[in-house]
Amino acid sequence: MPDLILHVGIHRTGSTSVQGVLTASRLKLRRNGVLYPHTGSLTVAHHGLCFALRGKSASPWGPLPPLDQLLNELQAEINASRCHTVLISSEEFRTLCHEKSPAVADSTRQFLSLFSRVRIICFLRHQIPYFDSFYRLSVAWENHRLALDFHPWVQRDCVGSWLNYQHIEQFYRQFGPDVTVDFLSFAAATQSGAFVRYFYEQAGILAAYPGEIRVNESASRLSILAILAANQGKLALAVSRDQFVNWTKMAFPNSTDSLFDPELLRFVDARFRAENDTLAQRTGFNLNHEIEPFVATHRLAGATLTPDEQHLLRERLSREKSVVPDFTL
Repeated sequence: MPDLILHVGIHRTGSTSVQGVLTASRLKLRRNGVLYPHTGSLTVAHHGLCFALRGKSASPWGPLPPLDQLLNELQAEINASRCHTVLISSEEFRTLCHEKSPAVADSTRQFLSLFSRVRIICFLRHQIPYFDSFYRLSVAWENHRLALDFHPWVQRDCVGSWLNYQHIEQFYRQFGPDVTVDFLSFAAATQSGAFVRYFYEQAGILAAYPGEIRVNESASRLSILAILAANQGKLALAVSRDQFVNWTKMAFPNSTDSLFDPELLRFVDARFRAENDTLAQRTGFNLNHEIEPFVATHRLAGATLTPDEQHLLRERLSREKSVVPDFTL
């Protein structure tokens, strides 16, 4: 049986960039003995496989075959490839850790039994920049159209333990001694200047490294607040939502302004500081050390439009005719 490298994300840690490169370089990987399977792949990642493990018959991308059929197809593709390593990637594998159903654990065990050894790779990011980045994605993403303001959204998600991260290791280690979990630092990877290369190097597949791509770049704070206003019905769009989102991204280029204000930053930092210190003993890097450079390079501008920003936004929206004339912010 081959070994498995399972890249589980997390979200907003360059996963889509990695998956895009893996998809584009399938043949090069295979020549180096590494299979990036077609089975269970939706878009550039194996979201379909993960949804099937959760007992879903459909995903946002369409219907799914039964899990047994999917695993049989995966086994056939592995056998035909004769590769010594299989690499599977989806941020959705992180969501398995939150499932309390014994059926999900049984399905995951069935999936992992196809492999000799399993290595979980998971990039971690401090919760503060994670919240900032993931909120922006959720507001702008067509399927989400998040309408909840930033502060209550953060406070709601701080209550649970899903950003404690240690539960990821606890979930996957239950499947036996041949499963290892390697946490990697997203900050260290980005500082390397070549994120995908860093992933390839850490995964032990550097010989197949083809180059870098960057996708899903965050929109600016002002752009996100304009899209949020549209999501909340405060702006009646005179163009399609996709056109409006693209226009705001161009009209208000990305900046170092954060949606956090000092008070909210202190709240989140206090919530996770002790848990991050504990996790540092396992990972060899401390997520809490990421806060100081984040604050040094970002203006904590908050998630409320200032009067000057409202005036700027109103002026540009009216000039570009992206919204109907009468609107409130």
